[in-house]
Amino acid sequence: MFNMTRNIVIKPIFKKTAAALTAAVILICSLPLHVTGSYEGRQISFGSYPQSLVTDSALTSSLEIEADKHEFEYLKSFSGDSFSRGSAQEQKLTKYCDFEYEGEKYRCIVLKKYTPYETFLLPQSENSSQCDCGYELSKKYFFLFESITWNVINGKTGLCLSEKTLDAAAFCPVLFGKDVNGDGEITDSLDGTSEYFANENLDLPNTYQVSFSRYFLTNSFATVAFSGSEAEKLIKKDGDAVYYLSEGEIENSENFPSPLSRVAGKELTDYAKCMGVDGEIYSMNTCSAGSAKMYNIQVNEKGELKNSKKNVQCLTRVIPACRIADAVECINHVAGEWEYTGNGNFSVFCSVCRKKLESRFVNLGFEDEKIEIENGKEIKPAVLTDSDFLPMVVFSSDNENICTVSQNGIVNTVNPGQCNITAEITGSDIKADLPVTVKARLFSLTYKYFGESETVFVYEGEKIPVKNPPEYPGYIFKSWSMDLPENMPPQNLEIEGIFEAESYTAVFTLNGDIIAEKNYFYGQKSISMPDTSGFSKTGYEIVWQPYSLKPGGTQINAEYSPIVYHANFVADGKLVLSVPYTVETNSITEPHVPEKAGYSGKWSKYKLSPGGFEIHAQYTLISKLSIKNNPPSKETSVSYREGIKITASYSDLPNGCTLKWDDGSSVIYGPVYERKNIRQSFTLTLSAVDKNGNEVKTETGKILGESEKINVRVSFFIKLSAFFKYLLGSMKTNIQ
Repeated sequence: MFNMTRNIVIKPIFKKTAAALTAAVILICSLPLHVTGSYEGRQISFGSYPQSLVTDSALTSSLEIEADKHEFEYLKSFSGDSFSRGSAQEQKLTKYCDFEYEGEKYRCIVLKKYTPYETFLLPQSENSSQCDCGYELSKKYFFLFESITWNVINGKTGLCLSEKTLDAAAFCPVLFGKDVNGDGEITDSLDGTSEYFANENLDLPNTYQVSFSRYFLTNSFATVAFSGSEAEKLIKKDGDAVYYLSEGEIENSENFPSPLSRVAGKELTDYAKCMGVDGEIYSMNTCSAGSAKMYNIQVNEKGELKNSKKNVQCLTRVIPACRIADAVECINHVAGEWEYTGNGNFSVFCSVCRKKLESRFVNLGFEDEKIEIENGKEIKPAVLTDSDFLPMVVFSSDNENICTVSQNGIVNTVNPGQCNITAEITGSDIKADLPVTVKARLFSLTYKYFGESETVFVYEGEKIPVKNPPEYPGYIFKSWSMDLPENMPPQNLEIEGIFEAESYTAVFTLNGDIIAEKNYFYGQKSISMPDTSGFSKTGYEIVWQPYSLKPGGTQINAEYSPIVYHANFVADGKLVLSVPYTVETNSITEPHVPEKAGYSGKWSKYKLSPGGFEIHAQYTLISKLSIKNNPPSKETSVSYREGIKITASYSDLPNGCTLKWDDGSSVIYGPVYERKNIRQSFTLTLSAVDKNGNEVKTETGKILGESEKINVRVSFFIKLSAFFKYLLGSMKTNIQ
C-alpha cells in the first residue's frame, strides 16, 4: 500500500495463482493519466464508519467502562401510531456515543425502542428486524470504525459506490397529509396516489432533493465518515459530497457493463443490521423520483431499475456513492504477485494486461554450513537470499523430536541428537539444508531440609542418585516433596524433605482452675488463647501470664484483674478532671466546680458503676436586675411632650452581658434609658443579653429583667402649655 496525499488506499481484485502472494504491488505514475475503459472491480479504502460488532467479552467490558465516561445522544429515528400513513414522528428510539479506546474508534449503540421497518408503525419487536438479528433493548453494543471499501465504477470521473450496506434510512420517513379536496379527509389509497407530501410546500415524498435520505447522507453520514482532509477530496454533485446514484449513472454501461454488476451492498455490516436493515429484502435507492407520489425508484436484486412499489417510509439500505478526486486516474499498470517461472527465476506481471513488469534470479542458502547448539536453546540461522523474497521463505525440520522450526526461521531444540533444517521459497524448487547437532545439558538436583541443602549435577537422560534424609530432634520424616523420575529430565530439579513436628499439650488455668487444653507442635512459638466468655466477671478482665511453649507440655495461667474506668467531671461542655476508678473503689475525690460569674454551681449526683460516666456541673443564676424606683404598680405618668430618664439597678451579672431597654419602637443599650418629647404611652422593658444577643434567663426559663408602663397625661390645656414650653425650649425631663 502506498502513502498517497489523498489518504486513498487502492487495491486490485484478481484471481490468485498457485504462487500468489498475500501482498499486491501497485505501480503509481507521478502524473495523472486519463485512462478510459471499464474500471469494474477496482476498489479503494476511503473514510471510516462503524461496521463490525465487537464480540470479544473482555474488550466489551473495557468498552462499557469507557462509554460510561461519555455523553449519549439520540439518532434521528421515526415511528408512528399504528398502520396510519402520515402518523410517523421523530422519536427517541436509539442512543449512541462515539469514542476512541486504545487507538481504535468505536460507536456504542443502546436501543431504547425498536425501529420499525415502516416508520408509520409502532416501535415494537414484531414491526422491526432488529429483534430478528438478535439485538435487545437497553443493552450496550459496540461497533468498530473500519475503512469504507468503495468500488470504482468510473475512472474518468472518480465515481465510487460503497461495496457494503453501511446503514439504514427511510427515503422520506415523515409524511405531511393535506385535505386537498376540502372535504375534511386525507385520502389514503394503496396504489401510490395518496395525498401525502414531504412538507407543507406540497413537495412529493419521492423527491430526492427534499428527502430524509439526502439529509442523512450529507449530514449524519458524511460528517462521521470523512475527516476534514478527506472531505476536501470529494467532488460535489449538485452541492452534495455523498449521494445515491442517479438512474443515468446506473444505466451508463461505462459504469456498469452488465445489469447484474449494478447490484452493490449485498453484504450487510453488523451496524446496518443493528439499525434495522432487513437482510432478506434487497433494494437499492436512487436519487431519481418515481412516477407515483408514494414510491421511489430503486434497483432490484438483478441490478434492474424499476419502480419497486415500496413505500418511501420503508427502511432501506444505505449504499452511498461519491466522487473521489483522482481516485483512479493515477494508476498505470497494476502489479500482480511474484510468480516462479523456473530455473531460479521469479517474475511480476500486470494483473490486467499480463505484461512482464520485473524479473529476478534468486539464490537461497544459509550463512553457516552447520551449527551446534545446546539443548533447550533457540537460534535463528541467517538466510542468504534476495531481501524481497525473505517473506516467501518457509522452513521445515526432518526430525521434530530433535528440533522444531517456526515460519520465522527460529530453531527450537527438543532433545539431544542430529537433524536437518530446510529453507524453501514458496511455490518454487529453490531450497537449502542446514545440519544441526543438539548437545545434552548438565542440570542440577538439589536436596533441601531445614535450611540445609546439598546439590549434585546430572546430565539429562542419566540415572538420578537417591539420598536418605538426616534425622532432626522433635521431627519425624514423612516423605520427599515429589517423586523423582528414574532418569534426569531436561531441567533443574529441587526436592525437599517433608518432616512432621511432634505434638504436645498446653493446659490453660484461670485462678488455678483448668479451663481448656490445646495441642501445639515442636518449634511452635505461640498459641491462641481459649474462649473465656463463659468465665467473665463484672468489672474484671482476664489477663494471661507470659509463657513459653516447651517440648513435653506447657501450663499457661490467667488471673482476674479489675478494669480501670474513668469518671469525667464536665462543666459547660469542657472536661475539668478525669478520675480513674475500679469496681473495688469506694469513693473518688471531686474537683472544685469552676466559678461562673452570676451563677452558683455544684456537681450533679452520681454513683460509681462499671463502664465509666460523666458528672456535669449544675449552675444556678444569682444575678439581680430591676428598674430603679419602679412603683409597685409598675406605672409612671408624664405630661404630653415631657421626657423621662430611668436608671437600672443590677448586681452579679454574667460576664459579657449588656443591659437592653426596649420601648417597642427602639432599643437602647446601657444602664440608663432616656427619652424626650413623649407624645403617647408605651411599655418599657429592661433585660440583660449575652455577647450573642440572647436574653439571660433563670433556671426556670424566665427572662431576667423588669417592665414599666409610661402613661402620658394629655388634655387641651396640657397640649397648649406643652406647645409654648416646646417653643421656649423649657420642656421637663422626669427623673425616676
